[in-house]
Amino acid sequence: MLNTSLIVIMAAENIQLREQVENLKREINNWRELYQELAAKCYKLEQIKNDPILKQNNEELQQNNERLMKQEIELNAKIIMLSTENQRLHNVVQDISHNPFENYKYKLEVLQKQYQSLQESSQRI
Repeated sequence: MLNTSLIVIMAAENIQLREQVENLKREINNWRELYQELAAKCYKLEQIKNDPILKQNNEELQQNNERLMKQEIELNAKIIMLSTENQRLHNVVQDISHNPFENYKYKLEVLQKQYQSLQESSQRI
Protein backbone atom coordinates (compact mmCIF):
# COMPACT_ATOMS: atom_id res chain seq x y z
CA MET A 1 0.00 0.00 0.00
CA LEU A 2 2.86 2.32 0.85
CA ASN A 3 4.51 1.50 -2.43
CA THR A 4 1.32 2.24 -4.33
CA SER A 5 0.91 5.61 -2.58
CA LEU A 6 4.54 6.42 -3.27
CA ILE A 7 4.11 5.47 -6.94
CA VAL A 8 0.99 7.65 -7.23
CA ILE A 9 2.80 10.61 -5.62
CA MET A 10 5.83 10.14 -7.87
CA ALA A 11 3.59 9.85 -10.93
CA ALA A 12 1.81 13.08 -9.98
CA GLU A 13 5.16 14.81 -9.48
CA ASN A 14 6.35 13.40 -12.77
CA ILE A 15 3.26 14.81 -14.55
CA GLN A 16 3.81 18.22 -12.92
CA LEU A 17 7.47 18.18 -13.93
CA ARG A 18 6.53 17.25 -17.51
CA GLU A 19 4.02 20.12 -17.62
CA GLN A 20 6.65 22.51 -16.30
CA VAL A 21 9.13 21.25 -18.89
CA GLU A 22 6.55 21.72 -21.68
CA ASN A 23 5.73 25.22 -20.42
CA LEU A 24 9.42 26.08 -20.35
CA LYS A 25 9.86 24.72 -23.89
CA ARG A 26 6.96 26.89 -25.11
CA GLU A 27 8.41 29.92 -23.37
CA ILE A 28 11.84 29.24 -24.87
CA ASN A 29 10.26 28.94 -28.33
CA ASN A 30 8.37 32.22 -27.80
CA TRP A 31 11.60 33.97 -26.79
CA ARG A 32 13.43 32.41 -29.73
CA GLU A 33 10.75 33.66 -32.16
CA LEU A 34 10.86 37.12 -30.62
CA TYR A 35 14.65 37.15 -30.89
CA GLN A 36 14.45 36.13 -34.56
CA GLU A 37 11.90 38.88 -35.28
CA LEU A 38 14.09 41.47 -33.58
CA ALA A 39 17.18 40.23 -35.39
CA ALA A 40 15.34 40.53 -38.72
CA LYS A 41 14.23 44.07 -37.87
CA CYS A 42 17.78 45.02 -36.87
CA TYR A 43 19.06 43.63 -40.16
CA LYS A 44 16.48 45.63 -42.12
CA LEU A 45 17.34 48.80 -40.20
CA GLU A 46 21.04 48.26 -40.88
CA GLN A 47 20.29 47.79 -44.59
CA ILE A 48 18.23 50.99 -44.62
CA LYS A 49 20.96 52.83 -42.74
CA ASN A 50 23.54 51.76 -45.34
CA ASP A 51 21.27 52.35 -48.36
CA PRO A 52 23.20 54.68 -50.69
CA ILE A 53 20.02 56.19 -52.13
CA LEU A 54 18.76 57.14 -48.67
CA LYS A 55 22.19 58.54 -47.78
CA GLN A 56 22.16 60.65 -50.94
CA ASN A 57 18.60 61.82 -50.24
CA ASN A 58 19.63 62.79 -46.71
CA GLU A 59 22.63 64.75 -48.02
CA GLU A 60 20.42 66.51 -50.57
CA LEU A 61 17.90 67.39 -47.86
CA GLN A 62 20.68 68.83 -45.71
CA GLN A 63 21.99 70.89 -48.62
CA ASN A 64 18.48 72.14 -49.41
CA ASN A 65 17.99 73.04 -45.77
CA GLU A 66 21.25 75.04 -45.73
CA ARG A 67 20.28 76.78 -48.99
CA LEU A 68 16.83 77.67 -47.62
CA MET A 69 18.35 79.02 -44.43
CA LYS A 70 20.68 81.26 -46.46
CA GLN A 71 17.73 82.44 -48.54
CA GLU A 72 15.78 83.18 -45.38
CA ILE A 73 18.67 85.27 -44.04
CA GLU A 74 18.89 87.15 -47.35
CA LEU A 75 15.14 87.75 -47.41
CA ASN A 76 15.19 88.99 -43.81
CA ALA A 77 17.96 91.42 -44.76
CA LYS A 78 15.89 92.64 -47.73
CA ILE A 79 12.84 93.02 -45.50
CA ILE A 80 14.87 95.11 -43.06
CA MET A 81 16.23 97.19 -45.93
CA LEU A 82 12.75 97.72 -47.37
CA SER A 83 11.37 98.56 -43.95
CA THR A 84 14.11 101.13 -43.46
CA GLU A 85 13.45 102.57 -46.92
CA ASN A 86 9.72 102.65 -46.19
CA GLN A 87 10.34 104.56 -42.96
CA ARG A 88 12.61 107.01 -44.77
CA LEU A 89 9.97 107.56 -47.45
CA HIS A 90 7.36 108.04 -44.77
CA ASN A 91 9.57 110.71 -43.21
CA VAL A 92 9.97 112.41 -46.61
CA VAL A 93 6.19 112.43 -47.06
CA GLN A 94 5.78 113.97 -43.63
CA ASP A 95 8.45 116.52 -44.42
CA ILE A 96 6.69 117.41 -47.68
CA SER A 97 3.35 117.69 -45.94
CA HIS A 98 4.87 120.07 -43.35
CA ASN A 99 6.69 122.14 -45.97
CA PRO A 100 4.50 121.76 -49.07
CA PHE A 101 5.87 124.71 -51.01
CA GLU A 102 9.56 124.03 -50.50
CA ASN A 103 10.98 122.08 -53.44
CA TYR A 104 7.63 120.34 -53.74
CA LYS A 105 7.98 119.22 -57.33
CA TYR A 106 11.53 117.91 -56.87
CA LYS A 107 10.70 116.05 -53.68
CA LEU A 108 7.59 114.59 -55.26
CA GLU A 109 9.57 113.25 -58.22
CA VAL A 110 12.22 111.77 -55.94
CA LEU A 111 9.52 110.27 -53.77
CA GLN A 112 7.76 108.71 -56.76
CA LYS A 113 11.00 107.18 -58.04
CA GLN A 114 11.83 105.83 -54.62
CA TYR A 115 8.33 104.43 -54.24
CA GLN A 116 8.58 102.68 -57.61
CA SER A 117 11.95 101.30 -56.63
CA LEU A 118 10.48 100.06 -53.38
CA GLN A 119 7.58 98.39 -55.19
CA GLU A 120 9.92 96.71 -57.65
CA SER A 121 12.13 95.46 -54.84
CA SER A 122 9.19 94.11 -52.91
CA GLN A 123 7.86 92.31 -56.01
CA ARG A 124 11.21 90.56 -56.51
CA ILE A 125 10.98 89.12 -53.02
